[in-house]
Amino acid sequence: MARLLGVNRARLDEALQYLLDVGFLAHRPWRPGAIDGVWQLLPTPKRPAQRRNSSTTSAAELLRQLGFRS
Repeated sequence: MARLLGVNRARLDEALQYLLDVGFLAHRPWRPGAIDGVWQLLPTPKRPAQRRNSSTTSAAELLRQLGFRS
């Protein structure tokens, strides 16, 4: 997999560990302690839909709400 992605094994292991830590991947090794096994992509958590109102917002206000400051 590392070769197909164009990265070294250490970088791939680091990325897979990160994805495991944040809950985007699940891994079941073939045997205890094995690094090879079955990998599964997990669904991302659903966020509750934000309610929208009928008012309009300026671009400047929208950018402020997103954390951009002038």
